[in-house]
Amino acid sequence: MRFSRETYVTRLVRLRDTNLIKVVTGVRRCGKSTLLKLYAERLREEGVAPEQILQLDFDDKRNESLLDKDALYEYVANRARGEGQHYVFLDEIQMVKDFNLTLNSIKSLGNTDIYVTGSNSQLLSSEIGTLLTGRHIDLQLWPLSFAEFYKVDGESFSKEDSFARYLRYGGLPGAYELLTVDESLVSQYIQTLLQDILTKDILVRKKVQNIEALTRLVAFLGNTVGSPVSSKNITNVFAAERLAVSHNTVLDYIDYLNECYLYSKCSRYDIAGKDVLRTHYKEYAVDGALINLFGPDRNIGYRLENLVYNELCARGYQVHTGKLYNGEVDFVAVKNQEPLYVQVCYLLADESIVQREFDAFKPIKNNYHKIVLSMDRFDFSRNGIRHFPIYDWLLAEA
Repeated sequence: MRFSRETYVTRLVRLRDTNLIKVVTGVRRCGKSTLLKLYAERLREEGVAPEQILQLDFDDKRNESLLDKDALYEYVANRARGEGQHYVFLDEIQMVKDFNLTLNSIKSLGNTDIYVTGSNSQLLSSEIGTLLTGRHIDLQLWPLSFAEFYKVDGESFSKEDSFARYLRYGGLPGAYELLTVDESLVSQYIQTLLQDILTKDILVRKKVQNIEALTRLVAFLGNTVGSPVSSKNITNVFAAERLAVSHNTVLDYIDYLNECYLYSKCSRYDIAGKDVLRTHYKEYAVDGALINLFGPDRNIGYRLENLVYNELCARGYQVHTGKLYNGEVDFVAVKNQEPLYVQVCYLLADESIVQREFDAFKPIKNNYHKIVLSMDRFDFSRNGIRHFPIYDWLLAEA
């Protein structure tokens, strides 16, 4: 199954031949390797000769000899001796020890445009930032948006049915391939992928000892997605299950899960004070399939909230939950220094719910856009606040 990922390909096209290393990040199996292949195809279509494109995947056993930084440099330098610009794609670069040194050397060749991918934000940011400060630009790749999902799935299903499938099975490309074969295999695929991520990106690199606690934390966050995170409450829950974990260990493990993109921290923003707060943050899952795996009974409102959070992030917003003096707004999303205020609910079933969702914006005394998203087809827009059916908003251009 092939998804075009056109939004991301276009972003890479705009960055072509700039004097920056392009760093594509994201959770494992979200499509980073495919994105580089799609971009390489675009380059060939635009006249770049095949010998000017070098693609290496360090998850591939055949490239094991190039995991040495010096061997990698020599290999690339030899391939880039020809005339013209050479496009170098290095997939899962974090597997090469001291890769920042190699990237700097390859960049110094003067005729290379470098694109790398990685599945661990902390490793990439610390190593690349050490030597390449100001000489790289990051692009996070998210699982399929509903617009990308529906572009393929809509050939066989209505918009409403396709959205139900997306909400249930998520947007990981590999999961979709199995969905077309046997729906029962999707859960097994997600479990296997999760184990691979925990093993390769956390257990080995972080030398985690308490595997049971880490696995339990993944499940706990999936089952409570969208709720304020309290490490104290988590340690108490674990203690009740006879699992001894310290407060600091819980915080460390949450950071590890954020670093490998399984979960994402959404900080709280004081709208009146215009300040990001350190407490009462929330964690959202990178894909709805995680919620279905660990929180199958989780309220659909939280599932929709998680979906909207990911969509806002994928559209380039900095996203926070909004704190007011006596209430909150689901999201304060900022792009180009302009905030967008968002409320998400399942259904505006009666007037009391309508009033609750729309009145949440009352204390905000500015004229920036405010929207309410729900599964309702009827337009509830009022008082300058727009209402959208959630799948129509997801399908609209960002």
